Amino acid sequence: GDKTNEPGKKLTEKVKVWRAETYHQPQDEFSEANFDFDAGKKYVQLCFLIGYQVAQDKKRPTWNEGDLFGKKFGNLK
Repeated sequence: GDKTNEPGKKLTEKVKVWRAETYHQPQDEFSEANFDFDAGKKYVQLCFLIGYQVAQDKKRPTWNEGDLFGKKFGNLK
């Protein structure tokens, strides 16, 4: 991704260049120079906690009425 909460840090152009020149090429590797491991760690922790909270709830999650994905995958009309 190219979003960050660090003021003045604009990653959109850097990500575009990386995708055009490096992504799925032999030089494509994770390193401190091209990946923010701390941000990745926070993102994974957030995803885990959201999934954990959903799994611990007694009620199953439901789609909101009229939700696009609910219509496609949740048998909503």
